[in-house]
Amino acid sequence: MRAKKEIVDGRIQMKRSALSKTDKSIELPLNPIWLKQSNLITLMNMDYSVIQLRTLICVVEKIQGIMEEVLLGRHFEQLSLFPELHARGKLTLMIKYADLGVKPYQYKEVKAMLKELATIAVELDSKDPISGDDCWTIKGLMTPYVRENAYSKFFTIDIDRDIVKMFLEINHGFTKYMKQIAFRSQSKYTIRIYSLISAWKNKGGFSIRLDKFRKWLGLQSKYPSYNDLYRRTIKVAYEELHENADCWFEVSEIYDNPYSKEPYKLNFKVVSSLLIESEKAVFEKGIEAIGNMLRSHIHMPEVKISRIVKMVSPDNIQDAMLKLTELISYVKQNIDTIKHPEEYCEKSMSAYLAQEEIDIQIPKSPKKRTLNCRKLY
Repeated sequence: MRAKKEIVDGRIQMKRSALSKTDKSIELPLNPIWLKQSNLITLMNMDYSVIQLRTLICVVEKIQGIMEEVLLGRHFEQLSLFPELHARGKLTLMIKYADLGVKPYQYKEVKAMLKELATIAVELDSKDPISGDDCWTIKGLMTPYVRENAYSKFFTIDIDRDIVKMFLEINHGFTKYMKQIAFRSQSKYTIRIYSLISAWKNKGGFSIRLDKFRKWLGLQSKYPSYNDLYRRTIKVAYEELHENADCWFEVSEIYDNPYSKEPYKLNFKVVSSLLIESEKAVFEKGIEAIGNMLRSHIHMPEVKISRIVKMVSPDNIQDAMLKLTELISYVKQNIDTIKHPEEYCEKSMSAYLAQEEIDIQIPKSPKKRTLNCRKLY
């Protein structure tokens, strides 16, 4: 049965019927491979196939060691790969076909998908080689070299220096996601949406205008009806990820007025799971510690403690404990001026832990152009 529109916080909203919570044990990989990917890659407008997305993920995996150097604060010129980039102007990687999760009989199809990578380009800020003026140039994200030998088990990828810098750009943050979850799906939309919700997992949710969502998925004129778009993209991802990944989502549609047939914006609530039993035990101890701190130092009633701990998640518990420690110290130092410490702390913690709604936008380049992935025809 289709949900009805309702007014929530002054907005006309409709929440699709959600799958029921099963409380089942979530089966995740025993040895998860966590990847850290620049948000410039996550938020790029593109229409990659599943094989092309897996190729991109393999590239991200192969430069993880370099990404860790960046996260430690090293400048681009200080990275271990810089001598190769400086000498050759590009980074060369070798990838096994098997690394894409395909069988030998699928190699021919994979090679066709790899050839298309050269026709999918990005706009980059650059300098005119003759005049030296600021300009923009179009380059492929990567250049594949496919061996003619039908029995070859490898292919090679070249990535230009400017593109490598983009892969390692963290000024706009990075996305942390599990490779096995991304590879588990046969839907390119599930893979993209999984990376997107992973980027905002720590925030608890985000909002995105429908037109931007279409552009981000590279839909162009595909699925002009929202109901069709929902059924082919969002619903597929929702059903694949629900209680079957380290995070999944619920979505609400926001309308201009009660008579609008299509929403203008989508609100995604990101739900995180506890990964392993040992992590669950640590989380439960953390929740208990927060409760004890509120009882012993603030003398907060149980009802208020319950409201606060419900807002704590595995992703924000460390920040919550740090914030609470700072609050307790501040209250003790200003006990003469704070008349109701429990109310003060409840408001402060609630505001700090409140779910933030973020309007997703492609980050602006510091120069004139914005990164934008598109097919060339």
